[in-house]
Amino acid sequence: MKPSDALVSLRLMRDKLGEALDEMPQETALEAMRHEACAALLGRSLDEVPVVLCADMGTDDERMVTTTVGALGGIVGGRLNSLVFQSTTSEVEEKALLRWQ
Repeated sequence: MKPSDALVSLRLMRDKLGEALDEMPQETALEAMRHEACAALLGRSLDEVPVVLCADMGTDDERMVTTTVGALGGIVGGRLNSLVFQSTTSEVEEKALLRWQ
């Protein structure tokens, strides 16, 4: 899968989640938290979500890039090995991520 393929897939998954949100049960505390988390995710721009792209790992062309979901469409080449979605990061983690910009 190329990074641009991942972008298409992520947008399709977001659309599907948006369609299912109104049907999600909210009867238990866990279901209510799940609904709230999904609504919060849908409430922000997917294209602005920061990610770390790991591509072509184990080859001479391997690379790690800190980018956003929206910028995945502009990354040429690269076989996607993993795409890491960042949670809240500390100062140490932020400095480490700067190495891959």
